[in-house]
Amino acid sequence: MIAMRKIVALSSFLSLAAIVFGLNIYGNFTLNSTNTTDLIGASSTVRLWQSPSASLSYIFDFQMVRNGLATPFYAYITFDHYWYINGSYFDYSSPNLSVDLGRMDFVEGPGNYYHLFLDDNAGPFNGISVEATVNKFFTFKQDMILLNDINPRSLYWREFVFHPTSKLSIAYEEAILFMRFFDPWYAVIPLPYAAIEVLRETPSPWAQNTSLNDNAFAGFWTNYNFSDTTRIYSELLIDDFDMNMFFPGRFQNPNKLAWLIGGQTNIGQLQLIGEFAGATAYTFESTTGEPDYSYLAYPSWNNIDQNMIGYKYGENNAAVKVGLNYPVSLGDLSSGILSFTYTNVHLGVRTPLVPWHGTSEPQGTYWLNDPVIETMNKFCLSAQMNFGNLIVEPALSYDNIQNVNLQSGVNGNLFSFSLTIDQKW
Repeated sequence: MIAMRKIVALSSFLSLAAIVFGLNIYGNFTLNSTNTTDLIGASSTVRLWQSPSASLSYIFDFQMVRNGLATPFYAYITFDHYWYINGSYFDYSSPNLSVDLGRMDFVEGPGNYYHLFLDDNAGPFNGISVEATVNKFFTFKQDMILLNDINPRSLYWREFVFHPTSKLSIAYEEAILFMRFFDPWYAVIPLPYAAIEVLRETPSPWAQNTSLNDNAFAGFWTNYNFSDTTRIYSELLIDDFDMNMFFPGRFQNPNKLAWLIGGQTNIGQLQLIGEFAGATAYTFESTTGEPDYSYLAYPSWNNIDQNMIGYKYGENNAAVKVGLNYPVSLGDLSSGILSFTYTNVHLGVRTPLVPWHGTSEPQGTYWLNDPVIETMNKFCLSAQMNFGNLIVEPALSYDNIQNVNLQSGVNGNLFSFSLTIDQKW
């Protein structure tokens, strides 16, 4: 009886919210060769205040999910679904300033498919994102993310973007991972994070802790727009770089780098996107044996592809992804997009929680030179069909994997089908 009352109350609330605010109710069902997952969610944007040049909104996305990642309370009532807050944040927007505060996805970088510093592989986090446009030549953005608030663990990311011309953008970006709730040094001082870390660790009267051991990353990205539909872009992440690569003569530490090169264009109505990404061995790893300093969202969960804060595949890999998007129409009945993607990934040894793959620090730079390489080829065909306020998205994919988990001669095939339905009111 109590459960029924809760269902009735929830249904009444959703109906009222749909009338007052405008609500999206959506569901997803995914069936593949290993497991079945599904979810139902509700999302909306509630306009709290608006002027001719600015607005304040509350954006939420709440879900009931079944994917085996969590043990639900009252599973016999919820049919093994658990409650999940996929998004809940405030958004202030104006021509020169935007501020987001709350729980949300942080995705940064020029790529369509791959992002080196921040991606949504591991789901949303609590934090704040601020972007300011000083003038047409310069933009600044900073994300301050609290990864864990029980045992404090934070990540700050920021970029300084220069626009020499209307078509070209060049950015310096960096990230710092540390074990504290908040750090004013990294939050407000516009010097490179690595320089701030070195200053604070230097034995001196102002040193607060000479063994902070914060984990800093630096990098760059560029983007050039030939037109509204055609652009090329690149991104580089530097975890560690040894100048002895150019000036040999003593021990050469491994260069730990990740990269992205991509572009997109239109051929008639067909949109073509291509990207090449990868990372050398040991990139993103903790080199001290402390799991908290690895570039994983949840250090106790060694699922790399779903747990990386940034680049999805982590260290020691190469990935190529090509996508085709074509608009389709069924007359007055519907319109939408038909999409096809092909992904090729090569993976070597990846141990984000074990420094140097369990050995001592090697000399030189390593990349996919392992005895066995895992190779994945993935084909995905999907569509997005719009029937007025109803959106239907079916997707069918096939994965062929050779040398599964770096076991020579062990191959696997994975079929997957998903269906997403989104109804807007």
